[in-house]
Amino acid sequence: MPPGVRARRLADVPVEPGTLPRWVPLTALLPIVTAIAVIGQRWDEPRLGRTVAVVALGMLPIAFDDVFHPRLPWLWRIPQLVWSLPAVVAVAILIWQPVTNDWAPFLLVIVTARAAIVGTKVDGVVVLLASIGVGVGLEIADRFSGALIWVLGIVLAYTGAIAIRSMYQLVTDLKAAQADLADRAAADERQRIAREIHDVIAHSLAVTALHITGARMAVRRDPEEAVAALEQAEQLARDSLGQVRSVIGMLGSTADGTAPALPTLLDIPRLVGDFRRAGVEVELDVDGDIGPFSPAIELVLYRVVQESLSNVARHAPGASARVSARTSGDVVMLTVSNPMPNGTPKLGEGRGIQGMQERARAHGGSLFAAVEDEEWRVRIRIPITVTES
Repeated sequence: MPPGVRARRLADVPVEPGTLPRWVPLTALLPIVTAIAVIGQRWDEPRLGRTVAVVALGMLPIAFDDVFHPRLPWLWRIPQLVWSLPAVVAVAILIWQPVTNDWAPFLLVIVTARAAIVGTKVDGVVVLLASIGVGVGLEIADRFSGALIWVLGIVLAYTGAIAIRSMYQLVTDLKAAQADLADRAAADERQRIAREIHDVIAHSLAVTALHITGARMAVRRDPEEAVAALEQAEQLARDSLGQVRSVIGMLGSTADGTAPALPTLLDIPRLVGDFRRAGVEVELDVDGDIGPFSPAIELVLYRVVQESLSNVARHAPGASARVSARTSGDVVMLTVSNPMPNGTPKLGEGRGIQGMQERARAHGGSLFAAVEDEEWRVRIRIPITVTES
């Protein structure tokens, strides 16, 4: 369909035949068959040549449009009135001298329905009024009888064509909506994968940097301690690489058809242990029984702890941190706090805090990240879905 057409209502623009259901172009055979029948009814008349010429002038434009429109896209710019009105005029000439059981008025039914389907709303209405006018006008002029039946047939054909047009428009709108939903889903998936990779890499780099710093400081004082720190950094780098592969693996399925396991609340003590071994003093305080929750919520809580401790390691080297979690009713609240370093962190720097906020909002929760009581605190509140153990 030409640019700009999809943005407007189909009633205001012509429909490109190539986009219609496959059976619609086959209706081009209907006026041809009818035209042959009209000629056959007048075969014995002395003016057969004139009849053939009139029928040809009326039907050929319609046949040409239906046959060549899909191959010549520029034809959509020609109004359907150009193709349809010659047929209306041809019918008027034919039924000026009607025959018994004349098939000529049936061409008006076909032309009206066709204009309503593939033309604009104006095209359909004009052809409808012109077709009705031919039947009624010739009956008033006493050149035709039985116009009422044909008028009813024309109106019925127009109504049915509008129904087909509406169905086509509905299908087109549904396809567009489906494509839009697919695009949004793909964008959401890209953002989710980006957040996962960001969290994994940020954590691994922060802890690895701490191990390397410790090794650098101990290399002369205690070479064995430096080697141990480097070994831990190496092991962490390998583990982090495996996590990155697991996150990327979420884009598809593994060989056995299962997705890799994602971190849960049970992995938070191990995460805290990684930072402790890297030299960050982290206190873990769990008030009561926490979990199990839904896997999605547990992943959010894990990533918040991971990102927050990574920020402590990067922006407040040497500072201690405290991770506390508790439930209250159907809400779980998790807080990561640390004494303020020199200089106040600015909310919005990088994507860490923004990513945590997006995770919280995606599950109906909220995330607070600011200075409170001379501490930098990250607090997430999120409705919980308990999982039966």
